[in-house]
Amino acid sequence: MDKKLGWIPYPKRATGVFYNEVLQSFYKSYWPYCPHAVSFQQAFIVERNRRWQWNKKVNGLKQQILTFKSSNPATAGRYLDGDTYKPHKNDADNINRLLHDLNRIKDDLDIAMSEIRKQDDSLFRSISGKLKSGRDSNHEFNEELINNIRDMLYDLESTFSKLSKMKELFVSIWKHKFHNTASEKKIKQRTRQNNLGGDPIDGEISPSFGINQITEIEEHALNSLFGTETCTRDKLCLQNLIDEGCFRMGALDTTSNYIQD
Repeated sequence: MDKKLGWIPYPKRATGVFYNEVLQSFYKSYWPYCPHAVSFQQAFIVERNRRWQWNKKVNGLKQQILTFKSSNPATAGRYLDGDTYKPHKNDADNINRLLHDLNRIKDDLDIAMSEIRKQDDSLFRSISGKLKSGRDSNHEFNEELINNIRDMLYDLESTFSKLSKMKELFVSIWKHKFHNTASEKKIKQRTRQNNLGGDPIDGEISPSFGINQITEIEEHALNSLFGTETCTRDKLCLQNLIDEGCFRMGALDTTSNYIQD
C-alpha cells in the first residue's frame, strides 16, 4: 500500500494499526471512484479519524455498562443475582441511584445512535435513496456500530427491568419489617404504660390516669423499709420499679445510688 494514500509502514501505536486496517477496506470501496492520491488521502484521513473516535466512544460506553453490572459494592451486579443476594435496609435507595445512573448511560447511547444514523443517512442520495458511489465501507462500519449500540440498549433495558423488580421486592420486604418493628414497640410501650397505671405526660404520670411517679425520697426512708443491708431480692425489686419508671428526678438518683451501695 502506498504511503501517499495514508498507509503507515510498521506502525507502533494502536492508532497506526487501526488506520491501516481502515485503509484496506476503504481503498477497495473508494479508490475505484476516486483514483487520485491527494483527494483519496484527504477523504481517508477524515474517515479514519471518524471511525477511531466512534470506536473510542462506543467502547467507553460498553465499559461503563460492564462496570455498572460488576460485583463492586457501589454497582448493580449484586442486585442482579437475585438468587444469592440478601436484601438490606437501604437497598431501595441504592437501586434508585443505580437506575438514575443507568438512565444516564442510556441517554448517551440514544444520542450516539441518533448521531451515527444521521451520518449514515448522509451516505445516501436524497432523491433515489441509493448509496453514493464508493461509500460501501463507510456504510458497513456504520451498520456494525448501530448493531452494537442496539445490543447495548437491549442489555440496558433488561437490566433496568431487573433492578426495578428488585426495588419493588426490597421495598415490600422492608416496609413489612418496619411495620412489624413499629407494632412491637407500640405494644411494649402500652404494656409499660398499663403497668404504671396510665399514659406518661412530659415524663410524669398524671394522677388522673393512675399512680403518681415518686419525685422525692430520702435515703433514711429506704433504710427504714429495707434496712441498712439490702438483700439481693429487694435490690431487684427496686431496680424493677426504676425500670418501670416509678421514680424520677431526685428520687431516681437516690434509689439508683441506694441499690448500688
